Amino acid sequence: MNTYEMELMNPNAPATKEQEREALRRIRRILDRLGPNSYIGTALEGCLEIAEENIECDFVSSMKERYESAKEDADHFHNLANTFRDDLEKMRDKNALLKDRLEETETEILRLKARLYDMIKE
Repeated sequence: MNTYEMELMNPNAPATKEQEREALRRIRRILDRLGPNSYIGTALEGCLEIAEENIECDFVSSMKERYESAKEDADHFHNLANTFRDDLEKMRDKNALLKDRLEETETEILRLKARLYDMIKE
């Protein structure tokens, strides 16, 4: 068995946590030898930490799952922001119409006051 090989007790059974930890240590050593700017090391950024969490917490998660979940969230919030932007624009238009109606109403009140003043004065 060379440096990169590991043998499972039973090939049909899952690896033990200790075998998983050892495999992770070996993978880290391989990546360390490739250097800080390796293509593989860069592609796997964050993945080894997830693998370690999986081992320690008896959980199965992946960078792909996390990416897809984050993308779904981002798409959801992007759509929500677009909806809010559209609603805001409608409210601004409505506000402009209400301001125009208010000015017209104020002008009408002034006209009616002047007319009433003229009627009282006569």
